[in-house]
This record gives sequence, C-alpha cells and structure tokens, in this order.
Amino acid sequence: MDTLFSKCLRLLFAATLGLVLTVSVVPTASASDHGCTTGYTCLYKDAGYSGGQIDFQWYIPNLDNFFFEGTYTWGGEEVSSTINLGTTYNACLFSETGGHGTHLELAKGNHTVALSRYYWNDKAKSAYFRSYTESWMSCKPQKL
Repeated sequence: MDTLFSKCLRLLFAATLGLVLTVSVVPTASASDHGCTTGYTCLYKDAGYSGGQIDFQWYIPNLDNFFFEGTYTWGGEEVSSTINLGTTYNACLFSETGGHGTHLELAKGNHTVALSRYYWNDKAKSAYFRSYTESWMSCKPQKL
C-alpha cells in the first residue's frame, strides 16, 4: 500500500524529470555568441555585444515596440552591434519601420562588434530575415 510519503516522492521525481527533459532540449549559446541562440539574430544596444539585447527569429517590423533585455531602452535607432546565428538566411536591418528605407545585410554567422564600422550605429528601425522580405534573394525593402 502506497504511503503519502511515497506518492509525494514519485510526484517530485516525475516533476524533476520533466524539468530536466525540458531544459535539456533548449538550445544553448556558446560564450563566444554572447547569449545569442542558434536560429536567431541578436541585436545589442551597445558595441561589443553589451547593453542588453533583442532577439528575433523571423522579423521585427518596428524596433520601437521592443525593449533591450534588462533595460528600459526601446530598440528603435539604438542597435550598435549584432550577431546573426540564422541557419538558412541572411538578416537585414532597415532604416525605416516595416522593412523600408536603406538596409544593411548581415550574413549568417556574422558577428558585428560595432555597426559604426558600416555607418549603421543607432540607425536600425526594423529587422527581418531575408526569407521575410519582398525578395528573399536580397534585402530588398518592402513596397509601400
């Protein structure tokens, strides 16, 4: 006959096992990827991959709708470094919301420690993977 203690012990074991299985399937980032997860592009507030980050896996039509993680700073016109760990497509930063304006293409696997090198510091207002732009062959901006 099961005692209350043994029932509680089995329940605790099942809950712990479920947590371990859940945690073990979450992809992890290496230290050199500064907290960016495979399949995502990560945008950082400051050069050198610091100051908080915003991650995306498809697109962000308006960075002003997102805070950098751990801050109260909106993302629009605040991105200073990037990591693109997308597995299939390059990522694109746009100077206007909705994938409009001029763009900067970030090759998959690209780590850009300072967007100022490309005169793109604090200019991005939207971000898309190429597969979500009008022409997935390039970072061609969306039509109005």
